[in-house]
Amino acid sequence: TINGLFFDPIAESVIDYVGGKADLQRRCLRAIGCADDRIAEDKLRMLRAVRFAARLGFDIEAATREAIARHASEVACVSGERLWTEVTKTLATPRAAWAVQEWFELGLLQHILPELHAHWLTQRAAAIRLMEALSAIEQIHPAAASAGSSTNGSTQADWLDRLCALLWNATHGSTQTGKLTRDAALENVVQSLKQRLKQSNQVSDTILGCIAAQIVLDDAQHKPWSQVQPLLTGPCARRAVRLFEARVSLVEA
Repeated sequence: TINGLFFDPIAESVIDYVGGKADLQRRCLRAIGCADDRIAEDKLRMLRAVRFAARLGFDIEAATREAIARHASEVACVSGERLWTEVTKTLATPRAAWAVQEWFELGLLQHILPELHAHWLTQRAAAIRLMEALSAIEQIHPAAASAGSSTNGSTQADWLDRLCALLWNATHGSTQTGKLTRDAALENVVQSLKQRLKQSNQVSDTILGCIAAQIVLDDAQHKPWSQVQPLLTGPCARRAVRLFEARVSLVEA
C-alpha cells in the first residue's frame, strides 16, 4: 500500500485509495487487496516485502505474512537472476540479519539459500552476531565499507561482506569438522549458489578468497610473510580483513 499512493501536482496533495498513508504512520507493510492475488501476479513480491521491511524498519502486516508463508515454496519458480538481485539488495539493507531470520520464519530461506537453511536453527545466533559485528565495523569505517563496484543499485561491499560472513558461519563456524571437510563444504556451497542464482565468477572467487583468507589470518603470527602478504595486497584484502575484525571482536567481547 505504501507504493500505491499518488501525488496530485496541481492540488499538491496525496491521493490514497489503499490506506497507504495510515500504513506509513503505523510503519506497516501491507499488500493491496488480497495478498494471495498479489503474490500470484508476481512471486518475487514475497522477497520484496522482506526487503522493504528491512530497509525501512517496518513490520509486515499479519495477513500479508500469512500469505507469504502459504506461498513461500512458489518463489522457486522465479528465475535465478531475479532472486539473486533481490538477495543482494536485501543483504545491503540496515537490517540484513533481521531479513535473513525473516526469510527463515516465512519459509523462504530454504528455497532461496538452502545452503544456509540447513544449519540455520543451530547457527543463526552466531550468524546474526557476526553480521551485527560486521555492520558495526562498516559504521566505524564507512569509506572502506563502501569501496567496490556497484551491483543492481547496491554497494557491493555491503552485501558481499555480509554474504561472506553468512557462508563463513555456515561452512567454517563449526569446529566439529576438519579443515578439509569445511573447505570442501564451502566449495560446494559456492558452486551451488553460482549455478542456481547465476552469480558471476567474480563473486564466487571473492567469496572463496575472503573465506580462505580467514584461515591464514587466524594464524598469521605463526605464518611466513610469503603466505600473509599476498592476502593483504590481493583483491579481497579489505573484505577479508573486515570479516576477520568482526570475528575477532566477538571473541574479545
